[in-house]
Amino acid sequence: MTAPRTRYQPTATTALTPPRVVERTQLSDVDILANEAGYLRSNVGLLSEDVAQVHGDSLQLQLESHADAASKRSPLDLLNELAEKGFSWTSVARVVGVSIPAVRKWRNGNPMSGENRRNLALMVAFVRVLEEDYLIRDGASWLDMPLAASSFTGIDVLAAGHAHELMQFAAEHIRSKDLLDSAIPTWRDTLDDRFEVYEAPDGERAIRVRTKDKVG
Repeated sequence: MTAPRTRYQPTATTALTPPRVVERTQLSDVDILANEAGYLRSNVGLLSEDVAQVHGDSLQLQLESHADAASKRSPLDLLNELAEKGFSWTSVARVVGVSIPAVRKWRNGNPMSGENRRNLALMVAFVRVLEEDYLIRDGASWLDMPLAASSFTGIDVLAAGHAHELMQFAAEHIRSKDLLDSAIPTWRDTLDDRFEVYEAPDGERAIRVRTKDKVG
């Protein structure tokens, strides 16, 4: 505990000249700006993580909402819409998680399970969100494009159950390699032999074309 501060009482010799009070050196404008920027950066970093989480959750809710509406339609109607948009039955089977013969049976009027109907509705909903919210035309070919110089495509990501990450990629919030890191962590191990993974100067793993003497 510190002693109580006594009030300054002038004496005869100091009455006209009060004692000099040494104040703390004041920060310059540049110092203040730097401190405020650091404070804001710390808070923005925390907020960024929260915003990313909220955004991801909202994308999932958006997709679920569109799927709820699509699931009210007949399975054959959903299949026909995907076919009209250019999707192959192979792609539909992969995303829904069934065999191609199963899709053929549905086209012939055979019943499907509730889980498969929901997955089919989710695929239709996802394509609609791509078109309406991200202005992506010809979603079938967009989903067939190779990602990050690999053999993996958006269909692979969608089949792995990472639709909301794919939506973030469509919105250009994440890069293709970040998308694959999240959806297919082992994607770098199956790269085309024309490319190689190496450690970049910043210490991160990156991809580059192999030199001719390394390809074989």
